[in-house]
Amino acid sequence: MAKCYIMATISDVLQQQHEGMESAADIMMSLEEMFAMKSRTTKREAVTAFMNLRMKPGQAVKDHMMKVIAHLNIAELHGAEIDGETKIDMVVNSLSDSFDQFKLDYTLNKKEYTLQGLMQDVQSAEKILVKGKGQEIHMVGKVATVKARQKVKKQ
Repeated sequence: MAKCYIMATISDVLQQQHEGMESAADIMMSLEEMFAMKSRTTKREAVTAFMNLRMKPGQAVKDHMMKVIAHLNIAELHGAEIDGETKIDMVVNSLSDSFDQFKLDYTLNKKEYTLQGLMQDVQSAEKILVKGKGQEIHMVGKVATVKARQKVKKQ
């Protein structure tokens, strides 16, 4: 019965090649041998892309995390087995330098995360960083205005 389902779902060319095989297991083994190389290559490429992925300065956390999750999903679909702790460590290490304090807190506190939990905490940290930068810029603007007024008064 399984052989019939397999034969019905594969292309005509593959059907002709596998007509003489006795069992579904033989057909599956043959198909795996034919297509495993592509899967292995795709898995390697996805894992390499994940390992080399670095968050660019100014890049939104959500965009970076979506890329990370996409690479992980592709790798796992093609047979890569990466445990949860290693995934989280690799994601934390891929964050930009502006998240150094977050990385330090993660390392020192040994907090356990899921990918979704990590993304939420990193997005919260991003909001704090953006808010902090906005205040710096605002303060610099005030200082510049005060200096400009002092110059006008002297003249």
